[in-house]
Amino acid sequence: MARTLAKLFDAVDALDTHLVEGRILDDLRDARKKIRDGLEAEGWTVSYQTGQLKGSNRCHVYIPGSSAGARIRKDRVT
Repeated sequence: MARTLAKLFDAVDALDTHLVEGRILDDLRDARKKIRDGLEAEGWTVSYQTGQLKGSNRCHVYIPGSSAGARIRKDRVT
């Protein structure tokens, strides 16, 4: 499930990169933010860092309670 969610974020990012500005793009950005915020509120971690805290050019989603997600959330605080 986490990998599928990460693919969703990557797909929206790709559309964002290749579409001209307009209302549909604003709607996609809003939907992406709403999904991300909802997942994060439920304990998921959505990040462009790997579990080793290295930057990535693609999205990674970690389930609630994962050690990688916990490392990323801790790194965000510092």
